Amino acid sequence: MLKKENAATQEEIDYYNRVIEKDEEPKEEEVPDRPLSKLSQAVRSNKTLKPVHTTMDAKKRLDMREESEDEKVARYERIIEKLRRTLDTERKNLKQTRADYQMEIASKTELEKIMKECVDEVKNEVRDR
Repeated sequence: MLKKENAATQEEIDYYNRVIEKDEEPKEEEVPDRPLSKLSQAVRSNKTLKPVHTTMDAKKRLDMREESEDEKVARYERIIEKLRRTLDTERKNLKQTRADYQMEIASKTELEKIMKECVDEVKNEVRDR
């Protein structure tokens, strides 16, 4: 049953495609005899159907698509440049952080040395008394 309906619908689609290609009105006797779809009903009642997109709209969309491709490339280039700058900045920050860490470690060892010297002096003073 479903195959028959599909075949009938395909015949109807083919018929209307031929009508559209020839740019003529459909002939009543050639229209497939079956329950009508909304499209068929509109065609049979000679209602004019508004196209979803006119050719001008299609051209505009195509132009927009082409422009958007150029815009995409430009946007990607801007993003890449921004990421490169960010990477350079982060590398500099990492280098500075490592240098700060080394200075902190060095200062701790220096403080430890001073602290040890102080403790040794106190020990010597206590011993001498």
